[in-house]
Order: sequence, then structure tokens, then C-alpha cells
Amino acid sequence: MSEIRKKLLTAFTKEIGEAEDIRDASVFTAEELGIDADVARCAITELGLELIDVLGEFFFYPYEDEEVLYFSSVITIADEYDENAMSDLEAAVSRINAFLPCGAFTTGAEGKNLIYKYTIPVMADMKEKDQLRSMLTAANAAITTADTYMGYLVLVIGGDVTPEEMMEAVLGKTDDGPEPEGASE
Repeated sequence: MSEIRKKLLTAFTKEIGEAEDIRDASVFTAEELGIDADVARCAITELGLELIDVLGEFFFYPYEDEEVLYFSSVITIADEYDENAMSDLEAAVSRINAFLPCGAFTTGAEGKNLIYKYTIPVMADMKEKDQLRSMLTAANAAITTADTYMGYLVLVIGGDVTPEEMMEAVLGKTDDGPEPEGASE
């Protein structure tokens, strides 16, 4: 990992670690994780209407290009869910992603977890404080988007609504059917 990426990820981890809703922020090296990139990990507390803790992971893609650094925020919302929910969850994820202005929900590499992912380019020639500000803004956008929409997807996982009903609720086109608790407040 380049020194600039390492320096930025360390500064980022320090900054987010001071936030009220973040716990246990630390950087894990690529060697520790057995992957190609260092990763900042933290617990994001009281997310969604259910006020659950989720895993936040933040990293730079290990591309050779040093002119543009790609910074990714990954919020893991559900580690496991009933396989019977998979078809409806994939349909719901597809529908909600078409509505989102940036980032995307996905069922993960093996289809075993629900995550929200948002990646931005960070120009290497920017001032370090501007790079860090961009990273913090992207992380905040990822956390806010996951927080806003995860309750709807959790209803689909639980079989409480269909993907179609979920989108009606997201778009405010229904007065009946389950809605994430507190969504209208």
C-alpha cells in the first residue's frame, strides 16, 4: 500500500473514531487480513430504525494508478438471512438501487450478507485536508444512506413486505402495510 493511502487511512480512522456513533475504529493491515488492501474497521452504533450496530469498513482499492485513489465505504447490515428470502431480497435491492442517487446495496460476494457500498475517486494531487474531507463526506453519505433505507430491506428479509410493497413505502405511495417503525416521524 502506498504511503499516501496509508497516511490518509490512518488520519481517516482517527477522525471517525472520535464520532459519537462510532466504536472501536482501527486499521487492519493487508497482511493481517490476507487481502490486497489495508482496511479501517469500526462498529457503527444504533443504525436504522431498529437501532442495531453494523460493521463499517473503509479502504482504498489497491490499483496501481497513483493519480486517482478509489476510496470505498462498505456498511454490512446483515451477516446472515434466511435463504428463502434471497429471491425477494435481490429483487428489492435491484429496485431500491434504481432509486438511489449514489452507491448501491448488494447481497455480497456469496449472497450471504446485505451490504451498502459507496466508492469515490480521490485525486492524489489534492491537498491532504481536502482528500480527508472527501473521504469523511463519502463515509457519512454511505452511513446515512444505509441508515435511511436498511429498514425497508429488513422488512423484505423478514417476509413482512414484497419488493413492490417496499418500493411503494419508500416512495410514500401507500397508506397501508408495514412501514419501518418511526419512518413517518
